[in-house]
Amino acid sequence: MTYLAFSIFLQLVSNLDLPSLQKLHREVIQESFPELQNLRFAYREFEATDHFFMADVSQAYFPAKKRTYVLNINKMLYTNPPPTPALKAVLAHENCHFVDYLSRSLWSLASLAIQYQWLAKASFIAKYERNTDQCAIKRGYGPDLINFREWLYKILPTDILQEKRAVYLTPDEIRLTMLNLNSPDL
Repeated sequence: MTYLAFSIFLQLVSNLDLPSLQKLHREVIQESFPELQNLRFAYREFEATDHFFMADVSQAYFPAKKRTYVLNINKMLYTNPPPTPALKAVLAHENCHFVDYLSRSLWSLASLAIQYQWLAKASFIAKYERNTDQCAIKRGYGPDLINFREWLYKILPTDILQEKRAVYLTPDEIRLTMLNLNSPDL
């Protein structure tokens, strides 16, 4: 079987494509992110081995509710997708980025971009992404975020896996976060 035929076969089996991911993203917004319901979203595809989704914003100079929020989607997901609940959990993580962007002014967004992309200090990125994971967990996506991470850990090369474990909450850390959220205040 040629690579193209195999790729087409996997797409048919997985039944995942850009329109179905857009629909799934809208479902997650409808279920858990009412503050994002009236925003404009754009979807772009990219290819990489280390990221599957990336949240971005265009027209940052516009007022927050008039910006276009961009969900970048790795085309590799079409041929090797995680289970749908795990996809919804990682979409919730990306939506938490959008919630953060919505609350930021142009200058605050610029500062975030400089710190995240250009200065790229590991401690800043880890704190930001782990806080974003906590946002998704607080909205009920903890168990499925665990499933996403477990799926991800099986397919990543060792060097990238170590980076992901340092930047994002691990399954054990997600479990601990869920326990802490459910325990009564002392």
